[in-house]
Amino acid sequence: MSKPLVIVDITAILFRKYFSGMSHITPEGLEIGGVWGVCTTLRDIIKSLKPKYLACVFDAGQRTFRNDIYDQYKANRGSPPEDLIPQFDLSYRLCVALGIPSFRMPGYEADDLMATLATISVSQDIPVQMVTIDKDLNQMIQDRPISISRINFHKNQVFTSDSVISSMGVLPDQCNDLMALIGDSVDNIPGVRGFGPKRSSELIRRFGSLAEIFENLEALKKEKRWSRLAHILEQEKEKAELSKRLVILKRDIKLHPEVIDIKEQFKWGNLESYAFLKTLGLQRYHSVLKPL
Repeated sequence: MSKPLVIVDITAILFRKYFSGMSHITPEGLEIGGVWGVCTTLRDIIKSLKPKYLACVFDAGQRTFRNDIYDQYKANRGSPPEDLIPQFDLSYRLCVALGIPSFRMPGYEADDLMATLATISVSQDIPVQMVTIDKDLNQMIQDRPISISRINFHKNQVFTSDSVISSMGVLPDQCNDLMALIGDSVDNIPGVRGFGPKRSSELIRRFGSLAEIFENLEALKKEKRWSRLAHILEQEKEKAELSKRLVILKRDIKLHPEVIDIKEQFKWGNLESYAFLKTLGLQRYHSVLKPL
């Protein structure tokens, strides 16, 4: 079997490193601690996973197509701190300088780009390792015919289909239905009133999908245990369907290059990356770019 394509969510790493307090000021007074954290974390990921194929994905702004569907999507989040904002583009430029195929696209989240790359990759019989803390990517996990797994690198956790079943109570391809019911306060996805993870997963296991639950609402109304929730679900059907539209990841974004064009042996460190570190005043740390 081919070696997997490793896809890394750089935006998530940048946030993590910035809010951990990692700091470095350039000679011009620019805060780049998060960018430096991205560089060192990428090195650790590459050293650990030893990828042959590698890609990085990025958010391209706060507003996406999901805001057109639901204007309150992520409305509970404030703007990024001012000294973090320049580091988004600097992190992207760092990965490009390192020679890593890097993807960001206005209107889409890093998750959507990762899902699209994973879809393209498995269509070319290349397995995928998604390095991300975001459980939304659980919907992409599969064991066969070509595997897609999710890795929480910071906690040394690998999520397979069995892991999703164990942690969420449903199959990976049922995660969207589960999240449509329970919602997500982090992303301000409404879900359905009264539906928590336990009861929601039980219903999905029983009927298979959100659509089948709706098909069986009349029968559920007659069951003492489910009658109240069945009536709520009937009243909030539109909220459930809206929530599902919000949690489904895009898998068909037109990307360039596609995976077929990035199947090259990845090598850590090059003249461009050394030069880029120098522009940030980090040349004394150039040893981080030595070949692994």
